[in-house]
Amino acid sequence: MIGPSVRSRLRLSATTSSAREVSGSGAANTFTSSACSAFITGAQLDPSAHAPWALLLPIGEALAKFVCEEDFANVKACEGHSCTLVFADRTRRRARRWCSMAICGNRAKQAAHRKRLKKKH
Repeated sequence: MIGPSVRSRLRLSATTSSAREVSGSGAANTFTSSACSAFITGAQLDPSAHAPWALLLPIGEALAKFVCEEDFANVKACEGHSCTLVFADRTRRRARRWCSMAICGNRAKQAAHRKRLKKKH
């Protein structure tokens, strides 16, 4: 799980996509992309080490890849009632609402169903 402070930083990054707008297109974007890929592949940490940081290495790599490669226009906050996660909406119409249909989506649909049943009675 990603902690609340990282989630809030991700949410801040998702809402302020000015970094992508500032970099524009062409050479600046290429430099940013190559710098990020060098950062991601340049980490020479041994994941087989029995150290506490070794557990966080896959999370750090995934987060670095997400920040460097994802288009922040597609990043959304989950509409779940108490969910604080963000996700990349890669659907065709960009209509995804929840981080996980199995958890947040199911809870929202159950709540809507209970609300409809209460109205009937």
